[in-house]
Amino acid sequence: MTVVALYRSRPDSDNRTGWSNQETAEFYRVADIMNAAGLAVSLDFGVSDEGDPWLVFIREETGDVIAHFAKIDGEFIAVSSLNHEVYKGKNVRQIVDRMLASHPAVIPQKSNGS
Repeated sequence: MTVVALYRSRPDSDNRTGWSNQETAEFYRVADIMNAAGLAVSLDFGVSDEGDPWLVFIREETGDVIAHFAKIDGEFIAVSSLNHEVYKGKNVRQIVDRMLASHPAVIPQKSNGS
């Protein structure tokens, strides 16, 4: 008897979201940074018709998308709606760090008392 797999396996990702646990943790880390800086955001995510995961950061105050992430054929791509710059990298952390460096206003500043 022969067994044939009828689905594409993605062992490194969550089947519902397409993002790994580590990638998901990175997105929530960024949301925490943005919320601490006073920019209230929420996340929405899904999978494209082609099976590629996507995720957006939404500004809660306006409902506007402020950043869009996707993983296409193993490559990470993001677009910031703040400057319309496209970021590409080998992992989420690399892209997020570059985006945060481009937008220092969303990084909470240490107060003199800490």
